[in-house]
Amino acid sequence: MLLRLRGVQAARVQERSRELGQGMAGFAKGPITDQGKAISFVHEVGRHMGLSADDIGKVTSRIEFGLKPSSSFNGRRVLHLSSSIGKPLFKEGPYNELRAFLEVAHELNHALVYHRYIEAGGNSGKFWESRFNATRAIDPKGRTRNYYVDEINVEGAAAELTSSVSTQAIQALEASGRFNAAGDTRRLLAEALSESDEYISSIKKVLGQ
Repeated sequence: MLLRLRGVQAARVQERSRELGQGMAGFAKGPITDQGKAISFVHEVGRHMGLSADDIGKVTSRIEFGLKPSSSFNGRRVLHLSSSIGKPLFKEGPYNELRAFLEVAHELNHALVYHRYIEAGGNSGKFWESRFNATRAIDPKGRTRNYYVDEINVEGAAAELTSSVSTQAIQALEASGRFNAAGDTRRLLAEALSESDEYISSIKKVLGQ
């Protein structure tokens, strides 16, 4: 099961979040509750990835919010964010800005992988067929080994970015004397990275690694 903040610790961090009027890690106002916030947050994460607004426009056709149960990127280049982004997957728990950041980075990495493949002359149909194919599937949903290898790669890159950006934010908070906020951010980062590690471990089990 995924690790979660609970009890007194969760309540204290949530109260600190309300005081700041921000998401728990303080990167952006959160949680994500509508299309406008979703688009702004995607662009904010994109900037940390070195992507301009024009770049995001090239790798995605549009950004959707709350229309499906899971965040995703598809062959129509639609990047969709779930309304539960930043929240634990299976139980109630506090919004975590870093979990949301990592999830957006994950989907943007998918968009970049697809864009680079097409720009290099690849065929869209072949790209998706190599990842969703009933005859080569390794799970009941038709997903192939290539699909899961992609998941490991984009998740690992998203986790690395989240860690780097968060560490810089923690250092800035400590430099300004905001030690409680820095501590909160550290705990949220640990939670997000622990969940990410568990996700990658679950994929490796599917791959027999």
